[in-house]
Amino acid sequence: MSDDEDDTHPNIDTPSLFKWRHEARVQKEEEFKKKKEELAAKKSKHLKEKAVINEMKGKEEEVAKLKSEWDKKDAEIKAKEEEIQKEERVRCKYPWFMR
Repeated sequence: MSDDEDDTHPNIDTPSLFKWRHEARVQKEEEFKKKKEELAAKKSKHLKEKAVINEMKGKEEEVAKLKSEWDKKDAEIKAKEEEIQKEERVRCKYPWFMR
């Protein structure tokens, strides 16, 4: 009797259980990667908007409004970046934790 048999119920097929766990782990990793890519795309688009705002001349009230909206979005993006970085640190420090 091996150690892995102690953890599973006798009516559960152990190889299937390992397969399901592996599939879940792979799916989580893909979701995390997709999340990072989406944030990178948002950040790139956001920085382009900043360049457009900086090039605008004339209507100071409109520019100020756009800058304040940009700042709000910037804060949201930074919060999401920090969240992803924290999750990545946990994944690296405790690889078993996220699996």
